[in-house]
Amino acid sequence: MDSKPKVMVILPVYREPVDVIRRAADSIAAQTYDNLNVLMVLDDPLNGEAVDFLTAYCEGRANFSLKVNEKNMGLARSLNAAMRDVAAEGRLICRMDADDVAHAERVERQVSYLLENGLDLVGCYMNVVAEDGTFLYRADGLPTGVDAVRRALRYNNCVMHPTWLGRCDVLSGGYRPVPQSEDYDFLLRLELEGHRIGNCPETLLDYTVSSGSISRSNLLRQYLYQKALTKAYASDRVLDLDEAAREVERAWTPSRERRFARAYARMNAFLGARAASERLVCIPQLIGSLVTSPDYICKASRLARVSAIAKGDAR
Repeated sequence: MDSKPKVMVILPVYREPVDVIRRAADSIAAQTYDNLNVLMVLDDPLNGEAVDFLTAYCEGRANFSLKVNEKNMGLARSLNAAMRDVAAEGRLICRMDADDVAHAERVERQVSYLLENGLDLVGCYMNVVAEDGTFLYRADGLPTGVDAVRRALRYNNCVMHPTWLGRCDVLSGGYRPVPQSEDYDFLLRLELEGHRIGNCPETLLDYTVSSGSISRSNLLRQYLYQKALTKAYASDRVLDLDEAAREVERAWTPSRERRFARAYARMNAFLGARAASERLVCIPQLIGSLVTSPDYICKASRLARVSAIAKGDAR
């Protein structure tokens, strides 16, 4: 592969406000890497305001183009279709979400890291921010090396989906319909196929946590699917989707979901507290919610395993 391969950035849009979409698009337009094209994909054809804005935005930029889906397809199916569309036009695909902000050197640094380390897919560290742009915490406790990533994936996703940049021929396999865990399933399948995955050890993206993502009602189901994925991965096999669905539904209950969601929200509040005094206030409620949710304790222990692998990788 040449030293400056063509990068195709795929930026899906749904119903985000125009000012949020503009912020994301501007961050890609300002990249220091100049051999890239951008495909903006609108997954809500009835969103007239977004159609008008995106049409005008792309018409004013030679390397931007717009695709409006005929109907709402959902993120995974929309990305699959977009990756098929651009596979012949570039050597690398870069993921970008409409409410995130890429740092100016994101693409340049990730391309360099991927080429220098002979990778098929690379992620990076990221800042986690609130919807108003307030910094919450930095997601940098991630393994970077190929072997460390492979081991860490046995416990949790450690290559953050909004930061992916990878080879077109590798990503063209596409996502499967694994509820709330399509990206994790994708990574595990790539690992089982022998592909090389790593993380660039630089913070290159601001990832927005929406209020809806903290309070959504499917958090436990997502975790249960993740457990099923890692169980299959540990046995060197791809997850059987029907089998996983049956396991998840047997384990899921509304009360377990509520307790898990409460612990998740309080952990985010703890991590997002900027002052030590604010964290101290969060601790009693956090401990109380953890005691009532063994599922979340197991989730936290998996995250701790990933963090330990990352620390060992950094030494």
